[in-house]
Amino acid sequence: MKRIATYLLPLVALLAACGVEEHNGSYDATRVFIESANVSNFPPSGGSGTIILANDEKVTVTSDQPWCRVTGNAGKTISITVDTTTSLSERTALVTIAAGERRAYLPVTQFPVYIVLESENIGFSARGGTEEIAYETPVNFTVTSDQSWCRVSVDGDKLVVNAGLNEQAARTATISFHAGERSRAITVVQRQPTLELGNATPGYLAAAGSVLKVPYDCILPVECLTTSNWFSTTIEGDTLFITA
Repeated sequence: MKRIATYLLPLVALLAACGVEEHNGSYDATRVFIESANVSNFPPSGGSGTIILANDEKVTVTSDQPWCRVTGNAGKTISITVDTTTSLSERTALVTIAAGERRAYLPVTQFPVYIVLESENIGFSARGGTEEIAYETPVNFTVTSDQSWCRVSVDGDKLVVNAGLNEQAARTATISFHAGERSRAITVVQRQPTLELGNATPGYLAAAGSVLKVPYDCILPVECLTTSNWFSTTIEGDTLFITA
């Protein structure tokens, strides 16, 4: 499963509404003119954007947040870099462009950390095995299991979960996925061993010397006992033989 999100959106409408607005809500008739900008709605992983001035004039550019940095200012182009966030909340910085007494203000927003998991539950038989869960998060993460019999690793965009053989009662493990300040849990349940009998062949004991074959499935050693003396039982491989 792959979910693709697009975060960088044009600010044409935003510039008209707030790019030239003073903090007190008034407008400067001799404002700094901005031709275009793509410095809003950054993903949690951060990135870079540019502000293009309409005129090639000398300006001073500042940001009121350390995670939003002015990394270049040459000619008409102003470069902005946004760091990776670990926060659960959206955050906003304000970039101020000053030319003499004139000001323009541009908000720079960044979405919070998210985690997407294909599933939060895994079930294994007593035999164990391997299951995969697709995940998505835009930042560095850690994933751990709280039980030694349940192992988890990462393969590309999937979590690979391995369960060993269970010879005892049913058991449960929790896989913890942490990305920044956000976390998710995956519950892993493994069933206890069972004995499953298949259909007997030919279906009944026809006469003395006839044999029934009963396939079975069990991960533990199987022993067959009888209190009758008119038939006997033996086990070979995964088959029970009943002989009249």
